[in-house]
Amino acid sequence: MPRLTRKRPKPTHEESRYSERVQLSLQFALFSWLLALPTTALIFGQESEPDVDLPRPNIVFFLVDDLGWQDISVPMWIDPETGVETRTAFNDHFRTPNLEGLAARGVRFSQAYSCAVCSPTRTSILSGQNAARHKVTQWTLQPGKDQSGKTKRLQSPADWRVDGWQPEDRSLARILQESGYFTIHAGKAHWGARGTAGSDPRNLGFDVNIAGHHAGAPSSYLGTKGFGAFREGQEIWTVPGLEAWHGEEVHLTDVTTELALQAVDTALEEEKPFFLYLAHYSVHTPLEPHDPFAQPYRDAGIDEKEARYASMVEGVDKSMTEVIAHLEERGVAENTIVLFTSDNGGLTVHARGRSPLDTGQNTHNLPLRAGKGSAYEGGTRVPMIVGWAKQNDTHPAQQRLRVTPGIVRHEPVIIEDSFATVLRWAGATAKEPQTVEDEIDGRDWTELLGPQPDQLISFEGFYAQRPLLFHYPHVWGPNSPGWGYEPHSAMRLGDWKVIYFYEPQRWELYDLASDLGEQHDQSTAQPGRLNKMARRMVAELQERGAQWPTHRVSGQPEPPVLVHYEFAQPAAAALQSGQIDPSDTPLVLIHGWSEDSYSMSRQLAHFGKARRVLAIDLPGHGRSIAPSGFEGNAVHTMAAYADQVAKAMNRAGFDQAILIGHSNGAVVAREFARRHPKRLAGMVTLDGALQSIFDQASIDQICGLLYGEQRAQFLASMQAHSQPNTSEAELDRIHSGHVTTRAGVQVASFRAAADLSIWEEDVPLAVPLLAVHVEQATWSESYQAAVRALGEDVELVVWQDVGHHVQWERTDDLHALIEAWLEARGL
Repeated sequence: MPRLTRKRPKPTHEESRYSERVQLSLQFALFSWLLALPTTALIFGQESEPDVDLPRPNIVFFLVDDLGWQDISVPMWIDPETGVETRTAFNDHFRTPNLEGLAARGVRFSQAYSCAVCSPTRTSILSGQNAARHKVTQWTLQPGKDQSGKTKRLQSPADWRVDGWQPEDRSLARILQESGYFTIHAGKAHWGARGTAGSDPRNLGFDVNIAGHHAGAPSSYLGTKGFGAFREGQEIWTVPGLEAWHGEEVHLTDVTTELALQAVDTALEEEKPFFLYLAHYSVHTPLEPHDPFAQPYRDAGIDEKEARYASMVEGVDKSMTEVIAHLEERGVAENTIVLFTSDNGGLTVHARGRSPLDTGQNTHNLPLRAGKGSAYEGGTRVPMIVGWAKQNDTHPAQQRLRVTPGIVRHEPVIIEDSFATVLRWAGATAKEPQTVEDEIDGRDWTELLGPQPDQLISFEGFYAQRPLLFHYPHVWGPNSPGWGYEPHSAMRLGDWKVIYFYEPQRWELYDLASDLGEQHDQSTAQPGRLNKMARRMVAELQERGAQWPTHRVSGQPEPPVLVHYEFAQPAAAALQSGQIDPSDTPLVLIHGWSEDSYSMSRQLAHFGKARRVLAIDLPGHGRSIAPSGFEGNAVHTMAAYADQVAKAMNRAGFDQAILIGHSNGAVVAREFARRHPKRLAGMVTLDGALQSIFDQASIDQICGLLYGEQRAQFLASMQAHSQPNTSEAELDRIHSGHVTTRAGVQVASFRAAADLSIWEEDVPLAVPLLAVHVEQATWSESYQAAVRALGEDVELVVWQDVGHHVQWERTDDLHALIEAWLEARGL
């Protein structure tokens, strides 16, 4: 089974490499050519004139703003295994008969996704990229101004594309325009910030722009209010170019549709195929009635907010009706394919009334959890239907692009896929990406519409194997704790979905096949699956150059962190048999360097015979994860890791514990003592002094010796003198604990420990401390004094004639020393 992406180092800006998607397309093209059969249009290729003999369909991309998965009368909740369709109260509440007609002659996608908010989705459509790669990860408005909120600790990435998408960037519309299509934009644009070139769709490849500009919502939908122009101080939200309708009793959706169809007529007069991107502002707030549709809902007892909302949905369906009718009138419906979807999940956290289930906030997308802006399914799963405007299997265009009427596809697809899919429909190609930043993430899913005559190989099983990524490192706006409206990243792989929330540093794991509403977090019950999916998600985000939220004080990025921990295996059995006294204070071993894993495993087994023991890997070491290339703020990094230790203790059921910190883990233990003093019963530090005297020059020197330019000379010296058995493999093992020469968790740990104030500031240590170190020529008396002054009960043990790591060379002695110390202090 082919894979969508390769795990590879990120190329330089000058380096151009084919992704596997490109290779797959080329292999398929070559295979088809050898058989002398027509080939599918490649996503990438040399630009050329289109084949005039091939029927080129007109394309309508019908995008609704903020329309939820359940906000139409067409059921989208269909069981993938049984095919059983669940018609809900929402489907009965909303009236969209023309969408029902499109579904009857087309294909429903039950598991289609967009981004959590609008501008990222719209940029993915134009670029074919995931939001993590194109970096327009939040909605835009004013140039240079971040519209995001902040959490207690975090703010937006420092360099996300706050001005949005611009003319120098790839554009689906421009590619279609250059291949002969008449390109029409109608409705909401929301690509570029106010005053930038990208705010005008005509600069992005559209021949015509109707009502599109920088804003993501109108001040008003009503012509009687000038679509906002009559409201003082609302100029930034006023829909442009509709002055002729100011004061008239018209609705924005109707005017946009009328002007879009006039533009279609222009395309037909010029005898060009057209690409109509009809992106309605509706059903975004403000909720204003789309008459005459609101009154029947009021008469049925629906509250005013929901009556208005339902009328806006029905108004969008009316727009679809008028588009289809006009295409039939002009004789081009049989040659026009329609893609209908939404830019994000349905709004539910505010501005809405009582749902059709008579429920309130955060329930308008049930059975999905939450809504627009959230990490949960309600924020990103959207309705999607694809079909011909008029079905005629004998029409040349429909013979070339087959759509099986009335079927449902359950393969997960995501909004960036529409780029490659539309290009294939149009027979157009995009230029080959020259850098990793320019790569295309979406894939063509045309084959899901039905058997295609120009596709010899089916990749239907491929969809379940590829990850779908959702990256939103911002605060959208409304706050509703527990519903996922906060900085997050998520990945769906098969039926499983993993979510990371950056502020609480919390992972969640769901099986969507059995838990569509994401009510049963499996992260604790399935730590192995969580670890695997978390690693995959972080790797996929890194491959796309994802930007992380930043700390509000330090300004440094905070990538996802997953701490691996394990219990001493004999502990459970020993507790049951009474061999271990459950009243004994448990131990927590904090892993430092990657090579500490051997000695820590011995300590885990040794101390686990007599008491409860929890062993923890620091992120970036062992089996814990933290992205490579992370220029972390040292003090914050240590604080974050200390909090992760506390969370691991919670899961283990430890109210208090004795912390044993190995090398860098000693710094984390000290930070834990400052942040969670009541949970600390005692502390042992091993080799902490070695790290504590490192400055940046020492760090660079050590990294250079281990895996830099001086590696070969260093290895030869080791073999010739102190350690003749040292090998390349041994250095590689040490190397695995590092990330890059001047970045990464390891170096951040060094920087934190290099600051003596980390041992001197704040309250004195209120628990016993055993500090075990080796004698170093660079040890300073001031440092030793600082350690002894940490508290009233500090025992400093310095061993001479021992290598850098006491726990490697004198393990048994170390065990005996710690046990005697614990016994002497009644721990």
